[in-house]
Parts: sequence; structure tokens; C-alpha cells
Amino acid sequence: MSSPVEGMSVLVTGATGFIGRALCRALDAEGAIVHALSRGGQKPEGATDAWACDAADHPSLSRVVHAVRPALVYHLAAQVTGTREVEAVLPIFHAKLTSCVNLLVATQDLAECRVVLAGSLEEPDIGTMGPLVSPYAAATSAATAFGEMFHSLYDRAIVTARIFMAYGPDDPNGDRLVPYVTRMLLRGESPELGSGMREVDWIYIDDLVRGLVTLGAPDGPVGGHVDLGSGRLVPIRSVVDRLVELVGSRIQPRFGARPDPPGERIRAADLASTRARIDWTPRVSLDEGLRRTVDSMRVS
Repeated sequence: MSSPVEGMSVLVTGATGFIGRALCRALDAEGAIVHALSRGGQKPEGATDAWACDAADHPSLSRVVHAVRPALVYHLAAQVTGTREVEAVLPIFHAKLTSCVNLLVATQDLAECRVVLAGSLEEPDIGTMGPLVSPYAAATSAATAFGEMFHSLYDRAIVTARIFMAYGPDDPNGDRLVPYVTRMLLRGESPELGSGMREVDWIYIDDLVRGLVTLGAPDGPVGGHVDLGSGRLVPIRSVVDRLVELVGSRIQPRFGARPDPPGERIRAADLASTRARIDWTPRVSLDEGLRRTVDSMRVS
């Protein structure tokens, strides 16, 4: 049975990030022609071509889009951080929001082009007045709103994937919780953490990219958002304790050594809503996903 994206020209922005690299491999396995876009122009595994471009620069991005003329775009480019510092506002604004608006404008004359935007569990639903707890949440919310505007006003095939806490092997961001804790334990050092009380919806990277590929199908949903998460909340402390067991370490993580960021959103994916829009459900349990992640880092 052929894949719905087989033979399609697909542009992936932010292609050298954690999700981008995994998505390029998955799309290649599905028979897509993958064009990887990043600031450095590196060519990740699975990509047919690589393009060096800052998506926040409209003329440069427009040139790439019109050279590739993709049938499908995944917009993952962003500066992903939960920091609340005011110094982060402008860099995040340009990396996330400016790049998104640039992409939507650049693809406007590609009538058959489908766009999948990367949303976040931190953003409130459109039409609500929920708090925006970080510059990243604010920029992502605005990007989602622009996607909705282009869909409703200009009849564009745009959908937002609301991505929950992705984890798994090959994460280049060593500051994220799972790779940070695992790396420290494997080194015989004690990770410094917040209270660990926050409950999080964790989604294994393979499940996430399978959901993204499903969203990219020509007959996939348009408008609104689709949750890609496990639908289950698990405290950070429980994940850390499990990592300690999997590593086989006697080291005690230092909970409370760092302050918890204020106002973090607690949300589980609405899988009933997701299943009503796409044929997708997560397959990898948290325990199995953590085991795979630890095993990959043990040999790397």
C-alpha cells in the first residue's frame, strides 16, 4: 500500500532540530522528496536536498519556496525555549512568528501547497483568554492565529499540530530534561532539577513524526489544531526516577536545586478529538520510550 506522501515534494523548515531530523527520515522512508531547510544548510539523513536559509528573512525564504515549489511544508523552525527573560522576546519573535508569517506569504501563490505548523502545549486555544506563560508560548499562539487567518481568509490548506513534550533518541538539545538527566547519570553526576512536581504529557519521537506524516496527507484535516501527545500526564519526578532505574544508578537527583518556571501549563492531549480528525494513536509506552532513549545514549 503506497504512502499518502509518496512522491510528494516536501519542505521541512527547522530540519536539523530534534523533530526535524526525525521527520526527514520518516518522510524519506515514506517515499517523499525531502527538502531540508535550516540556517546552517546541513543535510540531515533522509533529505534529498538541503537549503541554507534563515526563515525570518522573507526574500531568502521566498527564493527557496519558489525554487522547491513544495506540495507540503512542515514549519518547525523556531527558537524553542521556556525562558521568561525579556532578552528572549525578540529572538523568539523572529525565529517563530516572523518565520511563520514569511512562510505563509511565500506559499500563498502555491494553490495546492499544504502547510503543517508546529504548535505547542503551552499555547491557549484560539478564542480563549488563557495566560501566555512565556515568550515562546506567545509567539506560537500568534503563529497559530496567522495560520487560522490564512486558512479562513485565503482558503489555504493549513493545520496546526499541537505538539506535546517530545523525547527520544538523537535529541541534539542536551538541556532538555530526558537527555540532560540521562547524560548526567551516565557520567556519574547528580542532575540539578526543579521540584519535579509538574505533570507533563510525554510523546515518543517516533509516534510524533508518524502523526505529523499523517497530518501531511493530501486529504488530511485543515484548519484548527490537532493534538499529538499521549493523552496521559506523568510528573517529571516519576520520569526522572525511572531514568535512574534504567541507568542503574545510585545517584540521587537534586530536586529543588533549580526554581520551577512560573505559570507552566498542565495539559494532556485530547486524543478523542485527534482520532476524530486523523487515523493516529501513540504506540510506544513511556516506559519503553525511556528505555530506548537510555539504550541509545549508553552506546553513543
